[in-house]
Amino acid sequence: MTHQIIYKGIRDTNTFCKNCLKPRMFTKRNTICECGARACLVNLPSKTNLKYPSYKLGVELEGTWYDEPLDANIMQREDGSVEYHGDDDDSRWHTGEYVFADPMHILPFKNWESVIRNCYPDDVNRTCGGHFHTSWTDMRFYSILMDQEFAWECVDHMRNWAVEENQYGRTNLNSTGQERLFNRLDGHEDYTKMRLEPELQIHGSGDRYTFFNFPYEKHTTIECRFLPQFEQPDTYIKAVHEILGFMENWVRMKCGAKDRNGKKNWHNERTNTKVTFKGQISQDQVRKHLRKQFNFTSEDCDWAENQV
Repeated sequence: MTHQIIYKGIRDTNTFCKNCLKPRMFTKRNTICECGARACLVNLPSKTNLKYPSYKLGVELEGTWYDEPLDANIMQREDGSVEYHGDDDDSRWHTGEYVFADPMHILPFKNWESVIRNCYPDDVNRTCGGHFHTSWTDMRFYSILMDQEFAWECVDHMRNWAVEENQYGRTNLNSTGQERLFNRLDGHEDYTKMRLEPELQIHGSGDRYTFFNFPYEKHTTIECRFLPQFEQPDTYIKAVHEILGFMENWVRMKCGAKDRNGKKNWHNERTNTKVTFKGQISQDQVRKHLRKQFNFTSEDCDWAENQV
């Protein structure tokens, strides 16, 4: 079942300012944004950035710990939204959250995965969310993900993923974990509203409790807020991989990258996907587009190439 997502503002992900991320329209040779930046944005992202679109990861673990986690990579933080449903208050060390002290490089996987496994909460319930932040190697990737179409597809993808994981027993995702995920995807949690406000959030305004939050001005990251804190760390880690893989392949698809079979690839094979660049737009095609669409001269095209 598809659930309505309220989207405030309309974006054209092909035309935006590289400096402030605001959507804008080119008119003839006018490439000046309101913020004063002058840049041509039709150039292609680098092959390396398309192969590794995401950069760093920050995780917020919510729940109850009966002993203090001994890991220098995390720090304790209070969170009033997390409840304790146990009987003995004296037996617990902390109820709230532990977060990464500093964002960790997404590659290699084993570094941040081991921190999560070592510091995972001992007790979780429906009030515990598994939020995480990601940064990106190219600002254009960030802008591409500020899109309604991406949000719809990602929600539907994770719903199907949970059903398949539970049905075929691929991980230890049980019915409780699936129900908690669906509650958030259905908009039944106050801190996971099925609403998008990217144009407001990137400047620090708007409601930050949406299922995707875009605190660009504060953190330069995209925050995913709709995961619950699953009972087992491996389930949570796999869900994070699933969302990251979907985001990365969505960026590759929108940038025209193709898989090893020469087809546009945006299905989620996070650790197996091979990205090639055969058949991408050539520089001559870019120059031809600039001349036709914006009346660029050869000198203007040379200037645009130097902005890459």
